[in-house]
Amino acid sequence: MAGSLRCPAGTGLSAVRAPGQDGRMIGQLHSVVIDAPDAHALAGFYAELLGMEISRGGPGDDWVVVSGAGYRLAFQQAPDLQPPDWPDPS
Repeated sequence: MAGSLRCPAGTGLSAVRAPGQDGRMIGQLHSVVIDAPDAHALAGFYAELLGMEISRGGPGDDWVVVSGAGYRLAFQQAPDLQPPDWPDPS
């Protein structure tokens, strides 16, 4: 069948692509973004913890990026962030 992928026999799975798709990736995850009341402070913590460095942004910036070893985390200023209750009291 044109436009289908092979799946292991006996799995009951079938994979069908839309016309024009050749199986190549169409998107890429560039960053995981974490909200924080102090983006630069949290970015500094994770940079130190993971052996990475702050590659973009500084104190007071709304957006701070930590990168290293091919990975990237971004921290977004969220001054009104309310931390979740763990565990849920209900």
